[in-house]
Amino acid sequence: MILKNLQKLGFSKNEAKVYLALLKMGFCTTGPIIKKTSLHRNIVYETLDKLVARGLVSQTIQRGKKHFRPLSPEKILKQEKSQLDLAGKVVPELIKLQKQEKQEVIVYEGIEGFQNAHLDAIEQMKKNSTIYVLIAGAKKWFDNIKPSLKKFDKIRVSKKIKIKITALESQRQDMQVQQKRTLFGIRFLSQKFDNPADTAIYGDTALIIVYGEPVFIIMIKNPRIAKSFKQYFNIFWKIAKK
Repeated sequence: MILKNLQKLGFSKNEAKVYLALLKMGFCTTGPIIKKTSLHRNIVYETLDKLVARGLVSQTIQRGKKHFRPLSPEKILKQEKSQLDLAGKVVPELIKLQKQEKQEVIVYEGIEGFQNAHLDAIEQMKKNSTIYVLIAGAKKWFDNIKPSLKKFDKIRVSKKIKIKITALESQRQDMQVQQKRTLFGIRFLSQKFDNPADTAIYGDTALIIVYGEPVFIIMIKNPRIAKSFKQYFNIFWKIAKK
């Protein structure tokens, strides 16, 4: 039950397994974690890096070996509270905008829905425009859109649409291949900006992406909301590193 509840809080299944194992064992190297979780060592290494980036696990090196310690579970509550506080500020603003203008809201669910949302959005964009994607889960974004990425890029390049993406510093290596794409720009943010939800702005349309089981997207067609998210993106773009 606790494993599923952690997943509902934004943990992946592997993150939940490794975090729970660490809580039970305390300070240890990767060996006992691999044995406890029965996960492949590469998966454990990658998962520990993610938990460290999220501020839920600390890492130290002793005698040339990495040791890991779970930080207080209260950090989960603080992080969720921070997200709730942010939602409390954003939602009233969105409601005000809703009263002022007509808008269309569509919910897409699952990997196929993820791809359809982005394809639908880019089809409606004007030539020589720009897509703004404020994301912490850059690898997840590319993994989910991968089956339709060729089609997506074909439409994008044919319409000369640029794309600007922010990602976390820890994802810099994963993004090396993506940086070679045509009309593509990416910058990297500090780990402190990690967030379970991403935002993409396609002209007058905003996509709010929530990675869960399954992934789902809320598409909001509203010029003012899209403009607000674009301003939000520009703030992070300026402080992000190339």
